[in-house]
Amino acid sequence: MNVSASNHLASFAQLVKNSTQRFAALPAHVQWDIYGTLKPNHYICKNESQLMAYNALFAYQHFAKLIDLFDFVFDRFIKLEQITALQNTTKPNCIKQSLSGVNIFVCCSPNYSQAINGINQFCDAFDVADESMYYCKDYCDVETFEMRSQRICKYRVPRYAKIFVIQ
Repeated sequence: MNVSASNHLASFAQLVKNSTQRFAALPAHVQWDIYGTLKPNHYICKNESQLMAYNALFAYQHFAKLIDLFDFVFDRFIKLEQITALQNTTKPNCIKQSLSGVNIFVCCSPNYSQAINGINQFCDAFDVADESMYYCKDYCDVETFEMRSQRICKYRVPRYAKIFVIQ
């Protein structure tokens, strides 16, 4: 991993840690009040308190899901698909029209119907054959703040993911 990426990960970890400490320091009833303002499956934060709660409660879940998938992509998926060259494109506008070289798409969300439909619609736009699509309906382990116990807990987070290659 390059130095820049390491710095960004450290910054992310520090941001989540700070949010978690600030959120955990609030009285439990205030935590629940803030949590109640977050719309399920539509977490658009409108103020700092919501952002702090979102980071404390969900940021590591998203991070863990993606890191787990990227570990898979760079460990096994590239070998399975026999990808020998990875190239980036600098072309602008539409994704499909700007692709060149080898492109790996990693799509991940919580495992609920609206998110699954969004991922499926995105993938369908590329006309990828089903046999070329890696599906993942499972869980990943994550440590995150849990309001009921008022501590950091480790638990399994459901996810839905698709990975595919466009050459």
